[in-house]
Amino acid sequence: MWCWRRMERISWIERKTNEEVLRTVGEKRTLIDAIRGRRWKLVGHALRHPEELHNIILEGMIEGKKTAGRPRNSYIGQIKIDTKVKTFKELKEKARNR
Repeated sequence: MWCWRRMERISWIERKTNEEVLRTVGEKRTLIDAIRGRRWKLVGHALRHPEELHNIILEGMIEGKKTAGRPRNSYIGQIKIDTKVKTFKELKEKARNR
């Protein structure tokens, strides 16, 4: 955003919103891209810290019974679809070799 403001010579005093700046440059920011980016950041952070609680939760090592019926889409399953990896092991390697 800072780069586009500099290119358009928009001062911080002008009080233009980020959406207005994007409109003048001709760019479009979608909500899905923002969500996907934040999801990747969280998973990358969690997978690099193996002993923390959120990593244990993401790996699904919590005790208890499974619910009846079709399995729901998991958080890790969605990340694997987004990053086009096949296994959880590949996903861990990608997070460690950032």
